[in-house]
Amino acid sequence: MIPSSITTGVSNLNAALAAMGSFLSASVTIRHALLQQAATLATAIDAAEKSAAGALDTFQGSVMPGDTVNGLLALLTSAQDEQTLSDLRGVIGRMVLNIEVTG
Repeated sequence: MIPSSITTGVSNLNAALAAMGSFLSASVTIRHALLQQAATLATAIDAAEKSAAGALDTFQGSVMPGDTVNGLLALLTSAQDEQTLSDLRGVIGRMVLNIEVTG
């Protein structure tokens, strides 16, 4: 499951970008605040990715078929979450690099 703090962070970052208008005409203070916000979000995504990967690595089947099926369905959800987090981390990571370059 993707933590609500990450979905909220992405929404807040999108709102900040929309409110800012032109990035290059924004003050240095605003750009640094945006950089900090994006970097914090990237760190949170990294932690969530590790958690999702841990769920994938620790699955153990059960002698009860129903328990095994439920476990496999949980693994599927974890794998989908990890893919979403990975994609999101790539986008946010690129944003951080772009902000650092334009400083």
